[in-house]
Amino acid sequence: MSAAWFFRIELNFWALINQLPMGFDPRMLIGPFISLLTFAIFLIPLTFLAFYF
Repeated sequence: MSAAWFFRIELNFWALINQLPMGFDPRMLIGPFISLLTFAIFLIPLTFLAFYF
């Protein structure tokens, strides 16, 4: 799974739930949600890999 694909899916899911960009600036793509998402796209696949092996 690509990190860019995961980032786009999560970002679109977040916008779908909130019906507007909440927790980040949509022009600059900065904010607390983007920081959390950037960490999650690294941590979640790594966790699945650790449980797989």
